[in-house]
Amino acid sequence: MLANVRSAVVLTPQPRPDGPPARRQRRLSLGERGEALAGLAQGLLDVLIIGGGVTGCGVALECAARGLATGLVEARDFGGGTSSRSTKLIHGGLRYLRHFEFDLVQEAAHERRRLGQLAPGLVSEFPFVLPFYGGPWSAAQLRVGLSTYDLMGGFGGHSRNVGVSQERLRNRFAPLLNGGARGAYQYFDALTDDARLTIQVAKTAASLGARLANYLPVQAIEPAAGHYRVIVRDGLGADEHTLRARRVVLAAGVWLDELMGMIEPGWEPVIAPAKGIHLFIPRGALGPDCAFTLSAPSDGRLIFAIPWYGRLMIGTTDTPYRGPLADPLPDPEGAAYLIESIDARLPGLGIGQAPIIGAQAGVRPLIREEGADLEDTSRRERYLRGRSGVIAVGGGKLTTYRQIARRLADLVAAELGASLPPPVQADTGRIPVNRRIGEPSGSALASVADPGRSEVLRIAYGEGAGEIARIAARGHGRMIPGADLSEAEVRYAVAHEMAQTPEDLLARRRRTFLVEEGNGEAAAGPLASLLADLLGRSGDWAEEIAGSYLATVRAHRGAV
Repeated sequence: MLANVRSAVVLTPQPRPDGPPARRQRRLSLGERGEALAGLAQGLLDVLIIGGGVTGCGVALECAARGLATGLVEARDFGGGTSSRSTKLIHGGLRYLRHFEFDLVQEAAHERRRLGQLAPGLVSEFPFVLPFYGGPWSAAQLRVGLSTYDLMGGFGGHSRNVGVSQERLRNRFAPLLNGGARGAYQYFDALTDDARLTIQVAKTAASLGARLANYLPVQAIEPAAGHYRVIVRDGLGADEHTLRARRVVLAAGVWLDELMGMIEPGWEPVIAPAKGIHLFIPRGALGPDCAFTLSAPSDGRLIFAIPWYGRLMIGTTDTPYRGPLADPLPDPEGAAYLIESIDARLPGLGIGQAPIIGAQAGVRPLIREEGADLEDTSRRERYLRGRSGVIAVGGGKLTTYRQIARRLADLVAAELGASLPPPVQADTGRIPVNRRIGEPSGSALASVADPGRSEVLRIAYGEGAGEIARIAARGHGRMIPGADLSEAEVRYAVAHEMAQTPEDLLARRRRTFLVEEGNGEAAAGPLASLLADLLGRSGDWAEEIAGSYLATVRAHRGAV
């Protein structure tokens, strides 16, 4: 897996004679953010990860579990980039079978099962219906592919692919027949809330002693005597801080080339950014208990129609992208492609006339491949290291973040070598990232939230929902006007998840931005005022962050 690591001038790490750092549980709270930043700036870390998406947070978890002095900085919010803008799938990847990437499919399928165990509720098995449109040969090909998919890491038991009978097609999925399907198979993958999964991984890393901080964009990376100096700017106060680490890992997704260029002038770009958009529309007549994997009539690409938080999410596109990497916008051409494709495959449901409630674009950090178009470009990650010795990763999938993190931690530990005491043996495959809420917390939650909200909170926050219930019981249970969000959730997210802005809360801690009518526009002002009170900020600051969220909502709304 490390064959793609470039040759480098490897720094000789300074020894750490004092043994591994005492492991201290930390929280992703704003109160501890200042302490974490002070600790990052004062000490010498074993490893500093740049990038707070799911891969970076996974590396922080892996390194902290091994007893390494670990830090992570994120330029914006945790999961603010690609990690909150995916298709919400934890899956093996049927499309990769087309390209004979069997090792990737097998690894992803096994990780799908493992993540279901590590994040119960947040990663959930879900049935998909996959129609076919050709003759018997098409059906036979599909059955072979799905059987291979099962063998590579299926859930087992009842969760294996089965043919959908013609009677069931007529009774349950008649629109598929109207759209030209000759038949269909049902198979199983898993759904998640990608932003919540990223936050939970970050929280778990902090609980193992890693120091993480958001809103700390990197200004410079400089090799020094036996370590690196990384200069960051505090997005909250504009102060600059210098961090020191024996090793630096770039897990910055589409920003990889920009960051490598800081330390290595003339760095040749390796990332081929690809934009994918998702739309969120009323679910309509489609039930909540099944998703669809469909081939677009115009080009045969696989697209999904997935019930998610009460809406129907459809996506994704896959187009080259050359625009701003921060806050990419959906585009009308991509939206039309998705709507027309789904409407053609599921006619008669009014999808073509459905209002678009939410829309989102993400940029995938694919690795450039000479002569390959995006459809043929591998999603397998690659590990890179320049002349400076900084380690970087590009490509990769949400599903396989844990394995990517493990390989990066292996590489870091091998380079640090004898400078470290014997590492702590830890298997992150046994460290939960989301625990189900137990009793008496479950009863406490039921007493402050109706069944629908209670279930959403259980899924999103796991055992943290119990703390939200306790905060609500102390007189903070009122709802924020304009959003399905309570004051208790806001207080919890500030105290335990380092949330700082309306966008942090409405777009990532919860998914108001995507699935609620109005996208939380009416909530921006009241929420900003509450945040200002909690954080000790001014009224002008509250107006600024409310205005920023409103601008984001209106830009996305106008884009489609």
